[in-house]
Amino acid sequence: MNELVLFGDVGYEVQASRVVAELAEVRGDVLVRINSYGGDIYEGLAIMNALRSHDGEVTARVEGVAASAASIVAIGGADRVEMTTGAELMVHLPWVDAPGNPDELRKTADDLDRTARSLATLYAEKAGSEPDVWLDMMRAETWFSAQEAVDAGVADAVVDARAGKSPVLAGASRKRFAFAGRSEAPTPKILEEEKMTFSNEVAKRLGLSVAGVDEATVLAALEETLAEQADTNDVEPEDEQGAGDVAEEQADADQADADVAVEVDGDEEPAEFAEEPAEDPNEAETVTLDLETYRELQAAAKAGWEAAEAEKQRHLEGEVDQWVKDGRISASLRGRAVKAIKADAAGARALYGSNPKGTIPRAEVGYGVDPVEPESDSIPSVEDLRKLAKSRRESGRK
Repeated sequence: MNELVLFGDVGYEVQASRVVAELAEVRGDVLVRINSYGGDIYEGLAIMNALRSHDGEVTARVEGVAASAASIVAIGGADRVEMTTGAELMVHLPWVDAPGNPDELRKTADDLDRTARSLATLYAEKAGSEPDVWLDMMRAETWFSAQEAVDAGVADAVVDARAGKSPVLAGASRKRFAFAGRSEAPTPKILEEEKMTFSNEVAKRLGLSVAGVDEATVLAALEETLAEQADTNDVEPEDEQGAGDVAEEQADADQADADVAVEVDGDEEPAEFAEEPAEDPNEAETVTLDLETYRELQAAAKAGWEAAEAEKQRHLEGEVDQWVKDGRISASLRGRAVKAIKADAAGARALYGSNPKGTIPRAEVGYGVDPVEPESDSIPSVEDLRKLAKSRRESGRK
Protein backbone atom coordinates (compact mmCIF):
# COMPACT_ATOMS: atom_id res chain seq x y z
CA MET A 1 0.00 0.00 0.00
CA ASN A 2 1.18 3.54 -0.74
CA GLU A 3 2.24 5.50 2.34
CA LEU A 4 2.10 9.20 3.13
CA VAL A 5 3.95 10.31 6.27
CA LEU A 6 2.66 13.42 8.10
CA PHE A 7 4.97 13.95 11.07
CA GLY A 8 5.35 17.48 12.44
CA ASP A 9 3.38 20.72 12.77
CA VAL A 10 0.68 21.32 10.16
CA GLY A 11 1.67 24.28 7.99
CA TYR A 12 5.36 23.90 8.80
CA GLU A 13 6.86 20.42 8.54
CA VAL A 14 3.55 19.20 7.08
CA GLN A 15 2.35 21.35 4.18
CA ALA A 16 -0.71 20.98 1.96
CA SER A 17 1.28 21.63 -1.23
CA ARG A 18 3.57 18.66 -0.52
CA VAL A 19 0.61 16.39 0.27
CA VAL A 20 -1.13 17.35 -2.99
CA ALA A 21 2.06 16.71 -4.98
CA GLU A 22 2.68 13.30 -3.38
CA LEU A 23 -0.92 12.19 -3.86
CA ALA A 24 -0.71 13.10 -7.55
CA GLU A 25 2.10 10.56 -7.94
CA VAL A 26 0.21 7.57 -6.50
CA ARG A 27 -2.81 5.52 -7.53
CA GLY A 28 -5.01 3.31 -5.42
CA ASP A 29 -5.26 3.01 -1.65
CA VAL A 30 -3.11 5.16 0.62
CA LEU A 31 -2.03 4.77 4.25
CA VAL A 32 -1.52 8.18 5.90
CA ARG A 33 0.69 7.91 8.97
CA ILE A 34 0.07 10.81 11.36
CA ASN A 35 1.99 12.10 14.35
CA SER A 36 1.30 15.79 14.87
CA TYR A 37 0.18 18.23 17.53
CA GLY A 38 -1.62 20.25 14.83
CA GLY A 39 -0.90 23.73 13.59
CA ASP A 40 -2.55 25.98 10.99
CA ILE A 41 -6.23 25.04 10.72
CA TYR A 42 -6.66 26.19 7.11
CA GLU A 43 -3.58 24.24 6.07
CA GLY A 44 -5.13 21.24 7.82
CA LEU A 45 -8.43 21.71 5.97
CA ALA A 46 -6.55 21.87 2.66
CA ILE A 47 -4.81 18.56 3.47
CA MET A 48 -8.14 17.04 4.53
CA ASN A 49 -9.77 17.97 1.22
CA ALA A 50 -6.78 16.69 -0.75
CA LEU A 51 -7.18 13.30 0.95
CA ARG A 52 -10.93 13.35 0.31
CA SER A 53 -10.40 13.93 -3.40
CA HIS A 54 -8.01 10.98 -3.78
CA ASP A 55 -9.44 8.23 -6.00
CA GLY A 56 -8.42 5.36 -3.70
CA GLU A 57 -9.37 4.42 -0.14
CA VAL A 58 -7.55 6.54 2.44
CA THR A 59 -6.64 5.07 5.82
CA ALA A 60 -5.34 7.45 8.49
CA ARG A 61 -3.24 5.78 11.17
CA VAL A 62 -2.45 7.85 14.26
CA GLU A 63 0.94 6.59 15.39
CA GLY A 64 1.64 9.07 18.16
CA VAL A 65 -0.84 11.89 18.48
CA ALA A 66 -3.35 13.66 16.24
CA ALA A 67 -4.25 16.91 17.98
CA SER A 68 -6.00 20.08 16.89
CA ALA A 69 -5.65 20.55 13.10
CA ALA A 70 -4.08 17.08 12.78
CA SER A 71 -7.27 15.51 14.17
CA ILE A 72 -9.21 17.18 11.33
CA VAL A 73 -6.77 15.73 8.79
CA ALA A 74 -7.36 12.23 10.18
CA ILE A 75 -11.06 12.32 11.02
CA GLY A 76 -12.24 14.49 8.16
CA GLY A 77 -9.90 13.32 5.42
CA ALA A 78 -9.75 9.53 5.76
CA ASP A 79 -12.24 6.80 4.93
CA ARG A 80 -10.94 4.78 7.88
CA VAL A 81 -9.18 5.98 11.05
CA GLU A 82 -6.91 3.65 13.00
CA MET A 83 -5.33 4.36 16.37
CA THR A 84 -2.14 2.52 17.23
CA THR A 85 -1.74 1.22 20.76
CA GLY A 86 -0.94 4.13 23.06
CA ALA A 87 -1.80 6.82 20.50
CA GLU A 88 -3.92 9.82 21.47
CA LEU A 89 -6.29 12.25 19.80
CA MET A 90 -7.32 15.73 20.91
CA VAL A 91 -9.99 18.27 19.90
CA HIS A 92 -10.24 21.90 21.00
CA LEU A 93 -11.50 25.29 19.85
CA PRO A 94 -9.42 27.13 17.25
CA TRP A 95 -7.33 30.02 18.53
CA VAL A 96 -5.37 32.86 16.97
CA ASP A 97 -2.85 35.56 17.92
CA ALA A 98 -4.67 38.64 16.63
CA PRO A 99 -3.75 42.28 17.18
CA GLY A 100 -6.32 44.93 16.40
CA ASN A 101 -8.93 47.36 17.69
CA PRO A 102 -12.15 46.22 19.44
CA ASP A 103 -14.15 45.99 16.21
CA GLU A 104 -11.45 43.94 14.51
CA LEU A 105 -11.14 41.61 17.51
CA ARG A 106 -14.90 41.09 17.64
CA LYS A 107 -14.88 40.15 13.97
CA THR A 108 -12.00 37.76 14.64
CA ALA A 109 -14.00 36.15 17.44
CA ASP A 110 -16.99 35.72 15.10
CA ASP A 111 -14.71 34.13 12.51
CA LEU A 112 -13.36 31.70 15.12
CA ASP A 113 -16.90 30.77 16.19
CA ARG A 114 -17.83 30.03 12.58
CA THR A 115 -14.71 27.91 12.10
CA ALA A 116 -15.35 26.03 15.36
CA ARG A 117 -18.87 25.16 14.20
CA SER A 118 -17.50 23.85 10.89
CA LEU A 119 -14.93 21.67 12.67
CA ALA A 120 -17.56 20.34 15.13
CA THR A 121 -19.72 19.37 12.14
CA LEU A 122 -16.84 17.33 10.68
CA TYR A 123 -16.32 15.47 13.97
CA ALA A 124 -20.09 14.87 14.30
CA GLU A 125 -20.33 13.46 10.76
CA LYS A 126 -17.72 10.84 11.59
CA ALA A 127 -19.14 10.03 15.05
CA GLY A 128 -22.79 10.07 14.02
CA SER A 129 -23.78 12.64 16.66
CA GLU A 130 -24.68 16.34 16.87
CA PRO A 131 -22.24 19.26 16.30
CA ASP A 132 -23.21 20.83 19.66
CA VAL A 133 -21.91 17.73 21.46
CA TRP A 134 -18.51 18.20 19.85
CA LEU A 135 -18.51 21.96 20.41
CA ASP A 136 -18.82 21.26 24.14
CA MET A 137 -15.89 18.83 24.00
CA MET A 138 -13.83 21.30 21.96
CA ARG A 139 -14.45 23.98 24.60
CA ALA A 140 -13.18 21.58 27.26
CA GLU A 141 -10.11 20.57 25.18
CA THR A 142 -10.89 16.84 25.18
CA TRP A 143 -8.19 14.18 24.94
CA PHE A 144 -8.97 10.62 23.82
CA SER A 145 -6.95 7.48 24.32
CA ALA A 146 -6.90 5.04 21.39
CA GLN A 147 -9.85 3.02 22.70
CA GLU A 148 -11.76 6.14 23.78
CA ALA A 149 -11.49 7.53 20.27
CA VAL A 150 -13.05 4.30 18.94
CA ASP A 151 -15.77 4.40 21.62
CA ALA A 152 -16.57 8.03 20.74
CA GLY A 153 -16.96 7.10 17.07
CA VAL A 154 -14.13 9.21 15.62
CA ALA A 155 -11.85 6.20 15.06
CA ASP A 156 -12.62 2.78 13.62
CA ALA A 157 -10.09 0.47 15.26
CA VAL A 158 -7.10 0.15 17.56
CA VAL A 159 -4.16 -1.55 15.83
CA ASP A 160 -0.91 -2.92 17.21
CA ALA A 161 2.13 -1.56 15.43
CA ARG A 162 4.84 -4.07 16.42
CA ALA A 163 7.24 -3.00 13.70
CA GLY A 164 8.76 -0.29 15.85
CA LYS A 165 8.14 2.50 18.28
CA SER A 166 6.20 5.50 17.10
CA PRO A 167 8.33 8.64 17.25
CA VAL A 168 7.32 11.23 19.82
CA LEU A 169 7.26 14.73 18.41
CA ALA A 170 7.53 17.75 20.70
CA GLY A 171 6.16 20.34 18.30
CA ALA A 172 5.73 23.98 19.20
CA SER A 173 1.93 23.70 19.01
CA ARG A 174 1.80 21.53 22.13
CA LYS A 175 2.69 24.49 24.33
CA ARG A 176 -0.72 25.99 23.56
CA PHE A 177 -2.72 23.09 25.06
CA ALA A 178 -4.33 23.05 28.50
CA PHE A 179 -3.22 19.44 29.12
CA ALA A 180 0.05 17.73 28.34
CA GLY A 181 -1.75 14.60 27.11
CA ARG A 182 -4.52 12.09 27.80
CA SER A 183 -2.98 10.98 31.10
CA GLU A 184 -3.46 14.49 32.54
CA ALA A 185 -6.84 15.22 30.93
CA PRO A 186 -10.33 14.25 32.20
CA THR A 187 -12.43 11.48 30.67
CA PRO A 188 -14.16 12.68 27.48
CA LYS A 189 -17.60 14.04 28.34
CA ILE A 190 -19.39 12.04 25.65
CA LEU A 191 -18.12 8.77 27.15
CA GLU A 192 -19.11 9.80 30.69
CA GLU A 193 -22.65 10.61 29.50
CA GLU A 194 -23.00 7.28 27.68
CA LYS A 195 -21.71 5.45 30.76
CA MET A 196 -24.20 7.19 33.07
CA THR A 197 -27.08 6.59 30.64
CA PHE A 198 -26.34 2.85 30.66
CA SER A 199 -25.97 2.78 34.46
CA ASN A 200 -29.28 4.61 34.89
CA GLU A 201 -31.06 2.17 32.58
CA VAL A 202 -29.70 -0.84 34.49
CA ALA A 203 -30.65 0.83 37.79
CA LYS A 204 -34.23 1.29 36.61
CA ARG A 205 -34.50 -2.36 35.58
CA LEU A 206 -33.20 -3.44 38.98
CA GLY A 207 -35.76 -1.26 40.76
CA LEU A 208 -33.22 1.26 42.06
CA SER A 209 -33.74 4.98 42.31
CA VAL A 210 -31.99 6.72 39.40
CA ALA A 211 -31.31 9.87 41.42
CA GLY A 212 -27.77 9.80 42.79
CA VAL A 213 -27.09 6.26 41.60
CA ASP A 214 -23.45 5.33 41.09
CA GLU A 215 -21.73 2.48 39.31
CA ALA A 216 -20.81 0.65 42.53
CA THR A 217 -24.46 0.57 43.68
CA VAL A 218 -25.64 -0.72 40.31
CA LEU A 219 -23.00 -3.46 40.23
CA ALA A 220 -23.83 -4.57 43.79
CA ALA A 221 -27.54 -4.82 42.98
CA LEU A 222 -26.78 -6.68 39.76
CA GLU A 223 -24.57 -9.21 41.57
CA GLU A 224 -27.27 -9.78 44.20
CA THR A 225 -29.90 -10.40 41.50
CA LEU A 226 -27.64 -12.85 39.66
CA ALA A 227 -26.89 -14.68 42.92
CA GLU A 228 -30.62 -15.07 43.64
CA GLN A 229 -31.20 -16.47 40.17
CA ALA A 230 -28.32 -18.92 40.63
CA ASP A 231 -29.81 -20.13 43.95
CA THR A 232 -33.17 -20.68 42.24
CA ASN A 233 -31.57 -22.68 39.43
CA ASP A 234 -29.69 -24.90 41.94
CA VAL A 235 -32.92 -26.36 43.43
CA GLU A 236 -33.31 -29.92 42.07
CA PRO A 237 -36.77 -30.70 40.67
CA GLU A 238 -38.63 -33.66 42.20
CA ASP A 239 -38.94 -36.85 40.19
CA GLU A 240 -42.13 -37.27 38.22
CA GLN A 241 -43.53 -40.04 40.44
CA GLY A 242 -42.83 -38.09 43.63
CA ALA A 243 -44.38 -34.96 42.24
CA GLY A 244 -47.47 -36.91 41.25
CA ASP A 245 -47.82 -38.43 44.71
CA VAL A 246 -47.55 -35.04 46.32
CA ALA A 247 -50.16 -33.60 44.01
CA GLU A 248 -52.50 -36.51 44.68
CA GLU A 249 -52.05 -36.20 48.46
CA GLN A 250 -52.74 -32.48 48.26
CA ALA A 251 -55.92 -33.15 46.25
CA ASP A 252 -57.11 -35.68 48.86
CA ALA A 253 -56.44 -33.21 51.64
CA ASP A 254 -58.37 -30.50 49.83
CA GLN A 255 -61.29 -32.87 49.32
CA ALA A 256 -61.27 -33.84 52.99
CA ASP A 257 -61.39 -30.19 53.98
CA ALA A 258 -64.30 -29.71 51.61
CA ASP A 259 -66.16 -32.68 53.13
CA VAL A 260 -65.70 -31.29 56.65
CA ALA A 261 -67.07 -27.96 55.54
CA VAL A 262 -70.13 -29.51 53.89
CA GLU A 263 -71.07 -32.52 56.03
CA VAL A 264 -72.19 -30.90 59.29
CA ASP A 265 -74.82 -32.38 61.65
CA GLY A 266 -77.86 -30.26 62.18
CA ASP A 267 -77.14 -29.76 65.89
CA GLU A 268 -73.56 -28.79 65.40
CA GLU A 269 -72.36 -25.41 64.46
CA PRO A 270 -69.70 -25.26 61.71
CA ALA A 271 -66.27 -24.38 62.92
CA GLU A 272 -65.60 -20.71 62.59
CA PHE A 273 -62.98 -19.83 60.10
CA ALA A 274 -60.16 -17.62 61.24
CA GLU A 275 -60.75 -14.05 60.24
CA GLU A 276 -58.20 -12.43 58.00
CA PRO A 277 -56.16 -9.84 59.83
CA ALA A 278 -57.48 -6.36 59.29
CA GLU A 279 -55.29 -4.02 57.36
CA ASP A 280 -53.43 -1.52 59.46
CA PRO A 281 -54.72 1.93 58.41
CA ASN A 282 -51.46 3.47 59.64
CA GLU A 283 -49.31 1.23 57.46
CA ALA A 284 -47.63 3.37 54.84
CA GLU A 285 -48.04 2.38 51.22
CA THR A 286 -45.08 2.80 48.92
CA VAL A 287 -45.49 3.35 45.19
CA THR A 288 -42.45 3.08 42.95
CA LEU A 289 -42.43 5.36 39.92
CA ASP A 290 -39.95 5.72 37.10
CA LEU A 291 -38.21 9.08 36.86
CA GLU A 292 -40.11 10.23 33.76
CA THR A 293 -43.52 9.56 35.34
CA TYR A 294 -42.41 11.27 38.57
CA ARG A 295 -41.37 14.38 36.68
CA GLU A 296 -44.64 14.41 34.72
CA LEU A 297 -46.60 14.26 37.98
CA GLN A 298 -44.49 17.06 39.42
CA ALA A 299 -45.14 19.22 36.35
CA ALA A 300 -48.88 18.49 36.47
CA ALA A 301 -49.04 19.34 40.17
CA LYS A 302 -47.17 22.59 39.60
CA ALA A 303 -49.47 23.53 36.70
CA GLY A 304 -52.54 22.79 38.85
CA TRP A 305 -51.21 24.87 41.73
CA GLU A 306 -50.44 27.78 39.40
CA ALA A 307 -53.93 27.61 37.87
CA ALA A 308 -55.54 27.56 41.32
CA GLU A 309 -53.42 30.51 42.45
CA ALA A 310 -54.34 32.48 39.32
CA GLU A 311 -58.05 31.77 39.91
CA LYS A 312 -57.68 32.95 43.52
CA GLN A 313 -56.11 36.22 42.37
CA ARG A 314 -58.89 36.78 39.82
CA HIS A 315 -61.51 36.18 42.51
CA LEU A 316 -59.89 38.74 44.84
CA GLU A 317 -59.70 41.35 42.07
CA GLY A 318 -63.36 40.68 41.24
CA GLU A 319 -64.28 41.31 44.87
CA VAL A 320 -62.57 44.73 44.75
CA ASP A 321 -64.31 45.55 41.46
CA GLN A 322 -67.63 44.81 43.17
CA TRP A 323 -66.74 47.26 45.96
CA VAL A 324 -66.25 49.95 43.31
CA LYS A 325 -69.60 49.11 41.67
CA ASP A 326 -71.37 49.20 45.04
CA GLY A 327 -69.90 52.61 45.82
CA ARG A 328 -67.95 51.34 48.84
CA ILE A 329 -64.66 52.77 47.46
CA SER A 330 -63.74 55.09 44.61
CA ALA A 331 -62.28 53.83 41.36
CA SER A 332 -59.02 55.66 42.16
CA LEU A 333 -58.52 53.40 45.19
CA ARG A 334 -58.91 50.17 43.20
CA GLY A 335 -55.18 49.54 42.72
CA ARG A 336 -54.41 50.08 46.39
CA ALA A 337 -57.32 47.88 47.45
CA VAL A 338 -56.21 45.06 45.11
CA LYS A 339 -52.72 45.08 46.62
CA ALA A 340 -54.18 45.13 50.13
CA ILE A 341 -56.59 42.22 49.59
CA LYS A 342 -53.85 40.07 48.04
CA ALA A 343 -51.58 40.75 51.00
CA ASP A 344 -54.21 40.54 53.77
CA ALA A 345 -57.72 39.65 52.64
CA ALA A 346 -59.34 40.00 56.08
CA GLY A 347 -57.70 43.36 56.75
CA ALA A 348 -58.68 44.73 53.32
CA ARG A 349 -62.29 43.66 53.77
CA ALA A 350 -62.39 45.40 57.14
CA LEU A 351 -60.83 48.60 55.77
CA TYR A 352 -62.51 48.89 52.37
CA GLY A 353 -65.23 46.29 51.94
CA SER A 354 -67.02 47.22 55.19
CA ASN A 355 -67.98 50.69 53.90
CA PRO A 356 -71.74 51.04 53.32
CA LYS A 357 -73.03 50.84 49.79
CA GLY A 358 -73.33 54.24 48.16
CA THR A 359 -70.57 55.80 50.24
CA ILE A 360 -69.08 56.98 46.96
CA PRO A 361 -71.83 58.38 44.63
CA ARG A 362 -71.94 56.64 41.29
CA ALA A 363 -73.91 59.50 39.54
CA GLU A 364 -73.25 63.23 39.23
CA VAL A 365 -74.76 65.39 41.96
CA GLY A 366 -75.53 69.16 42.20
CA TYR A 367 -77.29 69.51 38.87
CA GLY A 368 -81.02 69.90 38.19
CA VAL A 369 -82.82 67.07 36.53
CA ASP A 370 -85.78 67.56 34.23
CA PRO A 371 -88.95 66.00 35.55
CA VAL A 372 -89.78 62.77 33.88
CA GLU A 373 -92.86 63.22 31.74
CA PRO A 374 -95.25 60.34 31.42
CA GLU A 375 -94.89 58.50 28.19
CA SER A 376 -97.54 59.41 25.66
CA ASP A 377 -98.15 58.59 22.10
CA SER A 378 -99.57 62.06 21.41
CA ILE A 379 -97.45 65.00 20.23
CA PRO A 380 -97.43 67.89 22.81
CA SER A 381 -99.28 71.01 21.75
CA VAL A 382 -97.75 74.48 21.54
CA GLU A 383 -99.58 75.48 24.71
CA ASP A 384 -98.11 72.53 26.59
CA LEU A 385 -94.61 73.51 25.52
CA ARG A 386 -95.17 77.12 26.70
CA LYS A 387 -96.32 75.93 30.10
CA LEU A 388 -93.25 73.69 30.42
CA ALA A 389 -90.89 76.54 29.53
CA LYS A 390 -92.60 78.87 32.05
CA SER A 391 -92.31 76.24 34.76
CA ARG A 392 -88.54 75.86 34.15
CA ARG A 393 -88.00 79.65 34.26
CA GLU A 394 -89.80 79.93 37.56
CA SER A 395 -87.76 77.02 38.97
CA GLY A 396 -84.56 78.79 37.95
CA ARG A 397 -85.52 82.02 39.83
CA LYS A 398 -86.11 80.19 43.10
